[in-house]
Amino acid sequence: MRIALFIVLRQGLWEALRRRRGVAAAAALALAAATASTVAAAQAPARFVMATHQSASNFQGQWVRRIYTEAFRRLGVPMEVQMIPLQRLTEMLERGEIDGDVGRIHGYGHGRPDIVRVEESMYDVVFGLYALDPAIELKSEQDLASRPWSAAYVRGVGVCERLLKPHVAPDNLSVVTTDEQGMQMMMMRRAHFYCSANHTIADLASRERYRDQPPPRLVLSMGTIALYPYLHRSHAALAPRLATVLRDMRAEGVIERLRLEALAASRQ
Repeated sequence: MRIALFIVLRQGLWEALRRRRGVAAAAALALAAATASTVAAAQAPARFVMATHQSASNFQGQWVRRIYTEAFRRLGVPMEVQMIPLQRLTEMLERGEIDGDVGRIHGYGHGRPDIVRVEESMYDVVFGLYALDPAIELKSEQDLASRPWSAAYVRGVGVCERLLKPHVAPDNLSVVTTDEQGMQMMMMRRAHFYCSANHTIADLASRERYRDQPPPRLVLSMGTIALYPYLHRSHAALAPRLATVLRDMRAEGVIERLRLEALAASRQ
């Protein structure tokens, strides 16, 4: 009887031990799998985030997305373009919450130590004041002070802010979030002028809802201005490589080809 009881107890102990070993082995396998997954996620390349305030549905937004998609493909760097309001985009780039800005003027980086300019422009634009009223004429920016003109510009566009603030009364100066809002203000006669770039105005005028309206006229030009990519300083080593790629793309006629493709796509 005692021998039989001993045999039963021994078998029970072996079975319990086997089960504990099985649980331990399963736990070890689960831990190993979780660790491998974490390591793989850490090693997976993060997508480089370039940002613009232009929508992917309009001409300029499509053009910059096509340019940077091709440029980063050549660099072998995974990349995406995000749409962010311009002022917020500025703040996020300086904090390193995004990796780059698709295009700003040459002097944009002055006083901003956390960003670096890519020394090859993306394309040129003509900034200026545009108007719908055919009777409006301006010879110089000083003419803005001759009457109580009203004007609008997108928040964060420094060239427009510097042009308008000294000459337009604060009560007559509106800061908008999108170019669409600026166009609407002119159409509703809440602004005599809208400060923007030629590509943006041409894109707005081509949209179906505005095609029956006379296009805005350039009444005061600020001249041709080159737009440059800017990167957060943590990516300073990438800046000269991106400059070389953009230079090659321009020389090969790729940037112009992408412009024509974007223009055709935006008018469909």
